[in-house]
Amino acid sequence: MPQKSYAGYLIINWRDGNMRLRQSSPSLLPYEVAVKFKVTVKVPDLQIPVIDMGTIEVPEVKVEATEFEAEPLEELTGVPG
Repeated sequence: MPQKSYAGYLIINWRDGNMRLRQSSPSLLPYEVAVKFKVTVKVPDLQIPVIDMGTIEVPEVKVEATEFEAEPLEELTGVPG
């Protein structure tokens, strides 16, 4: 199993009970405590099976009719003639 390492600081606010993480050295408020930690996690190799549900067929697109309307050249380019 491959391993991943994590390190940082767990900052606990003892006044309201909140916790947060930082990777760099924190600047603390008077009611906070920082606990330095390092954790190595063994990451399992997961084999996710692919389930073949069949084939999707998309029908050919058929255009029955198309209409075009000619625009005068001056409207397209802004130049008369």
